[in-house]
Amino acid sequence: MKTFRILLLSMLCGVLPINRLFSQDFISDLLRQELSSHYNSLQKQSTLPYFMGFRLSETQTYVMGASFGSLIADEYNRGRMVSCETRIGSYEFDNTHPLNKMGYGLSSRSVELLPVDDSILPITNSIRECADAAYKSALEEYEVVMQAKDTLKIKSDDFSKQEKATYFEPSVPANIPAAYWKDYLKKITAEFNKESYIMEARAMLTALSNRNYYTNTEGTLVVQNSFITDLSIAILFSCEDGNMAPYVKTYQVRNVDQLPTEQQLMDDMAEIKILIKKLRSAPLAESYSGPAILSAKASGVFFHEIFGHRVEGHRLRQTTDSHTFKNQLGEKILPDQMSITYDPTVAEYKGIPLYGHYKFDDEGVSARKVEVVKEGKFIQYLMSRQPVEGNAVSNGHGRGELGLAPVSRQSNLFVSSKSYIPEKDMHEKLRKMCKKQNKEYGYLFDEVIGGFTNTDRISANAFNIIPILVHKVYTDGRPDELVRGVTLIGTPLTMFSEIEACGGQQAVFNGYCGAESGSVPTSTIAPSLLVNKIETQRQFEIKCETPQICSPDQIK
Repeated sequence: MKTFRILLLSMLCGVLPINRLFSQDFISDLLRQELSSHYNSLQKQSTLPYFMGFRLSETQTYVMGASFGSLIADEYNRGRMVSCETRIGSYEFDNTHPLNKMGYGLSSRSVELLPVDDSILPITNSIRECADAAYKSALEEYEVVMQAKDTLKIKSDDFSKQEKATYFEPSVPANIPAAYWKDYLKKITAEFNKESYIMEARAMLTALSNRNYYTNTEGTLVVQNSFITDLSIAILFSCEDGNMAPYVKTYQVRNVDQLPTEQQLMDDMAEIKILIKKLRSAPLAESYSGPAILSAKASGVFFHEIFGHRVEGHRLRQTTDSHTFKNQLGEKILPDQMSITYDPTVAEYKGIPLYGHYKFDDEGVSARKVEVVKEGKFIQYLMSRQPVEGNAVSNGHGRGELGLAPVSRQSNLFVSSKSYIPEKDMHEKLRKMCKKQNKEYGYLFDEVIGGFTNTDRISANAFNIIPILVHKVYTDGRPDELVRGVTLIGTPLTMFSEIEACGGQQAVFNGYCGAESGSVPTSTIAPSLLVNKIETQRQFEIKCETPQICSPDQIK
């Protein structure tokens, strides 16, 4: 009788809107029901799963864009997607166990797009297809690892046990830009119409709203919301020497109503136009090795790239990784006065929203503060539920895009120091260091647009940071000189040893970090840095091709 009632209800819900049948969030109930049903049905199989979990995401994305005063994008997209994880074997050894010396295992996950209409039958069908595919994939993987088990070295478990967690956030309205933002974007990009040296002037506004569900057979059920708004103005211009160069201005907030006002944006565009004129005539910088100042934002990118990826614990399972800090627990890696923590529980810093904030990670583990470096000593890795030798449990940093296996990833990175140099004294300190090293000048890295790093041992274990606003600071006291075409390069351990002091100014750098589990939002809060020696190289030059046909606004 119960089965008949469920079937009848499913048939009705194929026709009736779900919100007329349920007053609560039906997705979470449906996920738990399907998880229990599928897991129980698999108990009849000869090879049983010991763990199953569902991740489901409901996403609403608004994208508006303008170029040279004209609207080029006005899009809305709504979607639902579900992913299922199935593990066969035991926490100690399962189908995800690495099969080679590189330390990479298989991932028994499947992904399905779900209908956006709130009807049970089609949604249930897609969830069941996803669960069925995940089990079949896990079964194939398990057979492979079992055949090779006698040849595999087992140094740590494949999955850590976790207490169940329950958390539910009510649904809230989506992050929707008002219609007047179309006019704002057109207006601010139209400011660049009159200059013939502007090759592109584009503004893109993206407002993302996510409602994320996670449930597993350990009893965990987590439902939480996330919002991110990004306004990016990208200008591509030709320089007097014929090269092209970019300038990017970004505003990264939680909700659209936290963005600048129209007047603030127009004032910023006026400043950017003046800066671009200066950059056009700025000389190309030569390769350099010597003292430098990294502004607070540049310092944030610096620590994210050269430090953050190297404390993601899962990399210790990969023999191809450089293992920069392996066997250095308790050892000094930074100056005594410096400490580094990761804390995803912090939602904002001095009123600025932090992208790396969440309450539970993508494995349903509660977010928590993790001290990684304390008074210069390395004391802990970031951990997901993938154990490594010496680190058996998660500390709430298992993250990844839906459909990819979560691994240990960064959240909100906080760099602090017990002592600071007043910002007004940084220039003079830099000049003294340059004089001591017989350098004509040092560098001030003011603004950067990002960077990348390599952590494996197959190629050079180096980092690369891309500045867009750099000044020479002359030893003899001459005014700072704007230069362009610089890339900051180096190797991690060398750079750590060159940190001389921290400045008194701190700033937030929000962005997206890409790695093997996909792209995740992160934040870095760091002070400016005075370093004894950095290395730079010249950027790749791109010559500006003169158009054969002139721009329409130049036709008389």
